Amino acid sequence: MKYYSLFFEARGIQSYIFESGKMNEMVGASELVKDLCNSKLNDIIKHLEIEDIQVESKADAAKLSTMKPNQVFFSRRSGGVFTALFADKAVRDHFLALWSIFVTSYIPGLEAVHAVAESENIKELIEETYDILGYNRNCPPAFLPEATPMHVMAPRTGKPAVENRYEPDGKRVWTDEASIRKLDVEKFQSSHALVDSFLSPEKKNFSFPENLEFDENGNCDFPFKKGSRYLGLIHADGNGLGQSLIKIHKRIENGAEYAVLLRLFSDRLEKSTREAAQKATEKLIEKHAEDSGMLPLRPLVLGGDDLTVLVRADYAMQFTEDYCKAFEQTTEKNFADLHKVSGGIIPEKLTACAGIAYIKNNQPFMDAFNLAESLCSESKKVSKALGRDLIPATVTSLVVTNSFIESYETYKQKELSVKINDKTFFATLDAYAFDENEKEIPTLQALRNLCEELKKDGVTVSSIRQYATMIFGDENISSEKWRKWIKNLTERGLLQGLSDCMKVFGIEDVKESPWTNDGKTPLFDALQLLSMEE
Repeated sequence: MKYYSLFFEARGIQSYIFESGKMNEMVGASELVKDLCNSKLNDIIKHLEIEDIQVESKADAAKLSTMKPNQVFFSRRSGGVFTALFADKAVRDHFLALWSIFVTSYIPGLEAVHAVAESENIKELIEETYDILGYNRNCPPAFLPEATPMHVMAPRTGKPAVENRYEPDGKRVWTDEASIRKLDVEKFQSSHALVDSFLSPEKKNFSFPENLEFDENGNCDFPFKKGSRYLGLIHADGNGLGQSLIKIHKRIENGAEYAVLLRLFSDRLEKSTREAAQKATEKLIEKHAEDSGMLPLRPLVLGGDDLTVLVRADYAMQFTEDYCKAFEQTTEKNFADLHKVSGGIIPEKLTACAGIAYIKNNQPFMDAFNLAESLCSESKKVSKALGRDLIPATVTSLVVTNSFIESYETYKQKELSVKINDKTFFATLDAYAFDENEKEIPTLQALRNLCEELKKDGVTVSSIRQYATMIFGDENISSEKWRKWIKNLTERGLLQGLSDCMKVFGIEDVKESPWTNDGKTPLFDALQLLSMEE
């Protein structure tokens, strides 16, 4: 029997969501992307009268050997991506023609690629189609409409404008086609797939803000903390997914079983991510407890093993911890039967690493996302360096204090490093583990304990903040400042608590300096966390 594949992938999703920097457009874009391979794909399937083959277990692989011409099987379907197998070439081509037209009209401005192939061997077909898809990623289609020399360009995106729209403040702005669709998303869909994924049925009375801008009376849709306009842009990504897929590919020889196992794994992963987001949101609701029902949270991306959200700064770290811990729990629950029937090929559970970029509401979101992504990559690098099968869940965070946002590695080298006697010191420990029992990576709980010590009456945090700026200047002056601060703590009977906290990080004699033997310190990470949560 011959099979015909169609693989589709929406690319540059984050760029599509963040490109204008306006929250109301980001909200519309995220909902459009989330709905694309869910209800809209279902609409196309229904319109063409195609039957979508559903599978519940590995035994359902037999359904693929008896596929009918009007049937389709998706070995993956989530997060702007699907991989489809057909039994009839004409049906596949008809589906592709309609889908291509639909995507360009429903979600203009989104980069998308596809690939097709055919083979009698399902596993070889999937491999070949992925190879073609990889090639096609490097040959993206042209975006339409193209701009003529006389064309007006939309000032926010640099794309050809198609309408001069009124803004809420009464001003008119030239706007491109993609931005219009994002702003008018309510006209094209009645459901809210993304935000609904964050709320369990009993919590549907809560809502998410759609605007970050303050009006002339000082009012804002987003419930900021009084006196602060800081947000935490969180990006979390699962660990070990690629290795799991490689293991499935190597160990499963039967093509139908391989395709079905990919689908089951993808569905359980999607379910785990959604449940983890709901658990973290429920804990945020418990902490925030606003009568208005407006949450200090804005979902932006949720699909596969990825999560991107905006959270009020003082809740961001706790939300990240709640999500990553829940992700490990939900994958363990949802993977249990798959792990057993696959003979251990599907992992028992997965973990997630995260990055948090603390920004103000008027800073560029695209740059902030790139920073959050690089912070997440740093967390993964630290965790993977241990070489364990189960990668520890960690988080790296950074407060953005200037208008020019760089990658974490660049920022670290420029702003967090100092040379003392030909040795380079870094004012950060980078990643912190969520597991309180972790021995090889500093833990978030240890950092919080340090924050509690710094909050005690008589500690004079202002002095340590001064020291934090002095280390980048004269070494003698900064050392003298440190000794004076330590002397004050000693006289007030507060040194022992600080010393105990710093020993956990490998700093044996806090009287001498706050640096570890390898030239790092948690002090500045603690000050940043304090500034965001106090």
